Amino acid sequence: MSVNPLLEDWSAPYGAPPFDRIAPEHFRDAYERALADHRREIASIAKAIEPVSFDNTIAALERSGKLLARVESVFSNLASADTNDKLQTIERELAPILARHWNEIYLDAGLFAGSTSWLRGAERSASTPKRCGCSNVSISISCAPARSWIAKTRPSFRD
Repeated sequence: MSVNPLLEDWSAPYGAPPFDRIAPEHFRDAYERALADHRREIASIAKAIEPVSFDNTIAALERSGKLLARVESVFSNLASADTNDKLQTIERELAPILARHWNEIYLDAGLFAGSTSWLRGAERSASTPKRCGCSNVSISISCAPARSWIAKTRPSFRD
């Protein structure tokens, strides 16, 4: 196969994907690489030896998986708006792989321990605004991304 346009930098205005060069055959390789990259990013967050902080846990989770998000965005848009038999076959093949990938992240005990440790520690500290690297806005200590991630991963978490 030639160069995979899903794995290239996109130079179109607004970072638009090169739809004219993307073929269904590109998605399996792109997903394989994106999932591997994301697994490495998550593993480094979970195994970090630094003290738990917002930046090295919650914000790092938000920053991870950029390639996966990009590939998934293109694929889901094409599979929804311009689907065909090839895309539907890929969709069926990828569904259990993606489910397993996200379940491994949501159920990772190390990530959960780090995120809840940070959140509980932050709530005990002064309620000064913190800078959230994932949304580039000042937020209060009741960080929405942190609460959202914890709610998705551990519904039983109580403040």
